[in-house]
Amino acid sequence: MEITLLTMHILVKHLEKQKNKHANNARSKNAVLMAWYAFGKYYNLTDQVSAYVTACCSTFQGESAILI
Repeated sequence: MEITLLTMHILVKHLEKQKNKHANNARSKNAVLMAWYAFGKYYNLTDQVSAYVTACCSTFQGESAILI
């Protein structure tokens, strides 16, 4: 599950970067927005999985412990 969270985080960063990069190109911008839509659809499904919630809690607890 931790790998899934890491992959999703990488995808978010990549899509944000591409959105800014292609802000002036309508065709590329549309492709990035469609990718965001598809990603959002699957990301929202992860909220319905109890294992995902458990992994989020344990991952974020570990990160906060590292930051402190």
